[in-house]
Amino acid sequence: MDYIEGNTVDVQGLNAPLLSPKEIYQKITDTIIKFVKESKGKWQADWNINALDYGVFIRPTSYATKKAYRGVNVIILKGGNPLAIFKNPYFLTLDQIESKKGKLKPKAEEHEIVYFTSLYKFQHAQKEKELTTYKKKEMLEHLKTHGYNPKHFEFLVQIIPILKEYVVYNGEDIKGIDFKLDNLTAVEKARLGYFPPQKERKENERNPIADLIIKNFPKNSAKIVHGAEGAYYTPKTDIVSMPDYKTFNKSESYYSTLFHEMIHSTGHKKRINRSLQNKFGSVGYATEELIAEFGAVFLSAQAGILWKTQKSHAAYLKNWLMTLQFMGEDHKLLMRSATEAQKAVDYLLQVNEQNEPKFYSAIAEESKQTFTVGVEEVARSREKKSVKQIPQLAKPSPKSGVKVPGNLTNKNSAEYLREQRKHKIVKRYDIADKDLAIFLGDLEIKPKESLVATIAGKQGSGKTRFAFRFIDALAQGYKVAHITMEEHRDSNVYWEKADLYFKGDKTISNTNIYSIEDIQELDKIIREHEVIVIDSFAKLKELDSKLEIDTHLRKKYDGKLFLVVFQQTADGKMRGGSKSAFDGDCIYYVEKSSDYKKHFVYIDKHRYQSRNLEELQYNIYSGKLNFTSIVDNELEEIEF
Repeated sequence: MDYIEGNTVDVQGLNAPLLSPKEIYQKITDTIIKFVKESKGKWQADWNINALDYGVFIRPTSYATKKAYRGVNVIILKGGNPLAIFKNPYFLTLDQIESKKGKLKPKAEEHEIVYFTSLYKFQHAQKEKELTTYKKKEMLEHLKTHGYNPKHFEFLVQIIPILKEYVVYNGEDIKGIDFKLDNLTAVEKARLGYFPPQKERKENERNPIADLIIKNFPKNSAKIVHGAEGAYYTPKTDIVSMPDYKTFNKSESYYSTLFHEMIHSTGHKKRINRSLQNKFGSVGYATEELIAEFGAVFLSAQAGILWKTQKSHAAYLKNWLMTLQFMGEDHKLLMRSATEAQKAVDYLLQVNEQNEPKFYSAIAEESKQTFTVGVEEVARSREKKSVKQIPQLAKPSPKSGVKVPGNLTNKNSAEYLREQRKHKIVKRYDIADKDLAIFLGDLEIKPKESLVATIAGKQGSGKTRFAFRFIDALAQGYKVAHITMEEHRDSNVYWEKADLYFKGDKTISNTNIYSIEDIQELDKIIREHEVIVIDSFAKLKELDSKLEIDTHLRKKYDGKLFLVVFQQTADGKMRGGSKSAFDGDCIYYVEKSSDYKKHFVYIDKHRYQSRNLEELQYNIYSGKLNFTSIVDNELEEIEF
């Protein structure tokens, strides 16, 4: 979702009316329904066919940020037709046009796209202490000034998501600005989804950008098997079956078909985990097909693939028509589908924090910024490249002290280790609970040593309840040991919590519970399980005062995941010693409230979390995340 932080008056340069989420959803849905109904399954080029003589662009992009629009904003800017193209891919606001000394052409078309911002409201019995602002930083400073703890932000401040529209204009409707479209690098062309001139390419030749995208799919992607009579994804075997490339009349058909099936494969439970077992004709089936179509269009745009045939257009509309009846009943369906499609695309492209796909770096590396999207140009440039022969290097004598240039024989060299990593598959823990998975991050199953997470809090803060939720989520895929020292496994107190939180289908069968009395039992328990929860470290240390997390857990065992509970005294000190408490790879604390329903876990340190730690809080009572900057059921997880 595009988020823009506003000022106390309005979002600078984006003066637009305030709309309710329902109005936004309905407006976009109406646009799509109108397009589909007017199309009536008939394909008609909505561009001058001569435009293909000089190339066109498929991805609408902000000229100010040079970032492509995402999700449903792509559909909006294309007038409801995701297959539409642009002679100029850039869009600007009126303020941006004026700042560049440009002017609008007569009859320039307005395009209204959406973004959201947050309004922060602090109420107080003393009116002079109240504050309403769009600036989170200003609100944090206000709280500090009046003696409030910023960690309690979400309890003190009402966060109101504001959904708005703003108007942009396409570069073709603007004069006086040189967009430099004739001087784009290969990476810039890829960002804009450049479709090369027709006269420079043959329809049955492979698309090098599409091939790079496929080459850079994640290591754990579904296996692609050619030679099938049709194209389909089988969740049970996790295989995408495809006809051979040569059986397709055009390369675009091959890639768009493969992309469609690969989007389906992201729904597998070990990836994004969407429901793939839907009955034909149901809303679930129609939605999944729409997600796959959206995703295939987004991926094709990345590769500069233009769907322009009668057959592909008709097939595309078939899936739209299937969902048309459901759109009228559910005005959020379209945006949810676009959001899920964008998630699937991001997964396959392995985008970074700037939403840049992994294959961009491959383009730059392979081409040295001279790579062009035109297939024939790429082929010619590759033919000109000379293949360097790597000479056979004799192993140097240990006494000679001679260093081999680019030494791949030295297993301690950075070059050797980097080369080894190219072939390494990083395994991550599959955490069944969605909110807990986001909070815990991409925890690595380490081939050497183990991963240790610690959680600390004062008495009655809910640490043990968090441990139970942790066990329930991990036990769906792993063998878990719960070493419960605070509450004996035979006690009624233990089973009251277990009955409350052990809800997963596999929790009981995959969980073993221990209340040990001899430290010698610990080693056998750890070796027989994949995930070990220890509650608490102080009690366990009473059996061996020399026990330390780093020495006796993390470094002693390989490929284990530990969650270790620490008790805090009233003055904040750690029972069992503070050294081990800070040895964890991930360190969590529980913030205790006067209302137990508001106890939450926050993160102090995390080696596997790419999100902003300050915005991640896990409510123990509800088992849900407390987002401090994005909270509203109407807006949650909608990608614009």
